[in-house]
Amino acid sequence: MKNVRLRFRIVTLLAVTAAIAFLLWAVPARKEYNRRMEFESAARNLVVGLNGSLFELLPEHSHQGQLISAHRVDAAGRLSTSSFFRYQHYWYCIYRHTRDLTREELQELRAAGSTSRTRTSKYWEDVRVYRLPSPPVRYVAQTESGRRKVHRHSETDGRLKVTPEDRTPREQYEADFVEIITGHQSSTLDIDYELIHSAGDP
Repeated sequence: MKNVRLRFRIVTLLAVTAAIAFLLWAVPARKEYNRRMEFESAARNLVVGLNGSLFELLPEHSHQGQLISAHRVDAAGRLSTSSFFRYQHYWYCIYRHTRDLTREELQELRAAGSTSRTRTSKYWEDVRVYRLPSPPVRYVAQTESGRRKVHRHSETDGRLKVTPEDRTPREQYEADFVEIITGHQSSTLDIDYELIHSAGDP
């Protein structure tokens, strides 16, 4: 009888421990999923035309006041901007071609009372949103751009110092992906990605 009771207690303890472990995993995972879906919903509504900054168009939790963007001339000779947004299991890249507003467009904004947007607005000629898995921890660049060093800025004793350093695996991953979507590299690189939204003529 004692062995039966002991066994029952052990099984119960294991079941409770497993339930707690599941909740500790499931609750944050669900929260992360909801935040990611909120971002996707906003990203799928991006359109061409007169737009404010991404800070205004996307949920605050997706950028927390900072944007990771890369500017690159694409294979057609047009300047493009790629902005990355990182979640636990998936990353997103918002890729677009923009131009400055014309004098007439600025006047229209001012006439409408949008003084704050006259400083931040751009005309979006096209926009694409990509979803890709987060990179392997030890990702190694597959392109020359990904292997290129970056210049880190630091300040010592009031003096600004610029030091060339190797890119981190995450930076290499981003640089490689930008090479794909700008047309400088074929999509045969070992990076899986999915186009989830597109507007305008790329």
